[in-house]
Amino acid sequence: MYVVQLRFCQLLSRCERIGHTGLDVIHRLFGVVRADTEQYCRIADPEACWVSRKRRQLLDGSKGLADDRCLFQDVITQCDVMQLSSTESHGDCKRCEYVAIGSPSASGRTKRPLPAAFSSGSQIQVGCDSTDFGARLLDLVGNSQVDSAVLTCVDGAWRDA
Repeated sequence: MYVVQLRFCQLLSRCERIGHTGLDVIHRLFGVVRADTEQYCRIADPEACWVSRKRRQLLDGSKGLADDRCLFQDVITQCDVMQLSSTESHGDCKRCEYVAIGSPSASGRTKRPLPAAFSSGSQIQVGCDSTDFGARLLDLVGNSQVDSAVLTCVDGAWRDA
C-alpha cells in the first residue's frame, strides 16, 4: 500500500477489506501474485467486462459462478461500492484485469472466427453463454426463451430453421 501524500509505502501480507479512513489521503493498493499460484490470462476489455458483467452481478445480488471470479475481485468490488455510494471521489478503482485460465470466462480463448463465406444450405447453431446471466435468446415466432437455435444459409441470407 502506498500513501501518495506521505510518500509512505507499506507491505501487507494480505488485504481483504478496504474502507474510507476519514483522512484526506489517497491510498494506492497493489496486488502481487506469487509465482507458485495458478496461471492467469488478461481480460481484453476490463471496463466493458466490469460494467456489463461484474457490476451487474453485484447490483442484482447474484454472486456469479465461484470459479468465474477475477483476480482481487473482492477488493475491487469493495472499492466500486465505495465509489457508487459516496458523493465524493476518494481516488480511482481499477477493474478486473486477470482471470484464472481454468475459469469459464477464459473459455472464450478457444473460440474461432466464422469463415468469411458459407455455401447455401449451411447451418449453424447459436446460443447464449451459460455463464452470462443477463443474456437471452428469444424465439420470435413463439415469443419464448430458447436455449439454442439453428440458422440455415439460404441464397446468402441466414434464416431461422
